[in-house]
Amino acid sequence: MKRHLFIALLVFTLGTAGAATAYAVGKITWLKPGQCESVGGVKACARAPKAVTVTKTVKKTVYPPAYGNVYSGPGWQIVPPFTVRHATTITCKTHLGDEFVVNNWNGQTILSNNGGSDTTCGNSPLPPGDYELQVMADGPWTIKVGS
Repeated sequence: MKRHLFIALLVFTLGTAGAATAYAVGKITWLKPGQCESVGGVKACARAPKAVTVTKTVKKTVYPPAYGNVYSGPGWQIVPPFTVRHATTITCKTHLGDEFVVNNWNGQTILSNNGGSDTTCGNSPLPPGDYELQVMADGPWTIKVGS
């Protein structure tokens, strides 16, 4: 008999504790930052969340500087990527043919000499930035970045 009474008392105590815990958790869960609530004679307050700083790393490809570099090819060609750090010029040193156009990767025309054969086909300003040039020519060519 004592054993049954002990088990009944244990079940009742655990059940009551579980219900009280569920009640307390239910009341505390809905508290807003800075709000307080009395739960079973104990004051419970919700704290404001701490500020979190998130740092995002952006991976950027850094190309070699091109100042003074000379590029050449037999016709249509993509020049290896390079970076211009300070405003400079791009100069067409030689071109044997009638058509010569230099575009950047974004389609912007950098240098052009269409419709005439010329051994020195001009120059153009080149602002700072990353470049990957596409040379479209109908003959051998040489270009130079910088002076």
